[in-house]
Amino acid sequence: MTIFSYIIIGLWVVLFAVWIFGALTAKRTAWARWRFNWSYRIAFVVIVFLALRLPVIDRWLHELARVAHGDLLQTSLLWGAIGAGITLVGVGTAISARFTLGRNWGMPMTERVEPELVTSGVYAYIRHPIYTGFMFGMIGAAIGESVVWLIPLVASAPYYFYSAKREEKLMLRLFPDEYPAYRARTRGFLPWIL
Repeated sequence: MTIFSYIIIGLWVVLFAVWIFGALTAKRTAWARWRFNWSYRIAFVVIVFLALRLPVIDRWLHELARVAHGDLLQTSLLWGAIGAGITLVGVGTAISARFTLGRNWGMPMTERVEPELVTSGVYAYIRHPIYTGFMFGMIGAAIGESVVWLIPLVASAPYYFYSAKREEKLMLRLFPDEYPAYRARTRGFLPWIL
């Protein structure tokens, strides 16, 4: 492992610590699809932990990558630095969004008691920065640490897009006057692009 592998893993540890602490301070949930949400959460966490250090899968994917692309996907210091930088941007975006939401943060597709429409901070540019941050973090980890990180990315990306679509409908229902204008001036996942 390189120093960049330790940095990437450390960034994810910080992210999960912020999430655990944040869960203790969030507003009460008014409505949630608990079984659906928790089953995906548990599966995601299990996949991430497996991706972090399961040597058999790591060796298999690296061997597959060598056969398919030569040695292009071998981790080098340059790729480690690039991956750590992308992971830092992703994790930083997710944490920034989490702090901007404050007590309004919660599990996807949940309705909070006394909800507020948050449009400041990173939310001034994108509507789903937490999902964006998680995906960028996994892309960076795949580049800089191990291609195994593509497993949780591929497993979670459809869930993030599905959740974003459901949350948009919820926000339209909760904020019928403010949300359409907010949606018109922002992007869903990438500023000025997507």
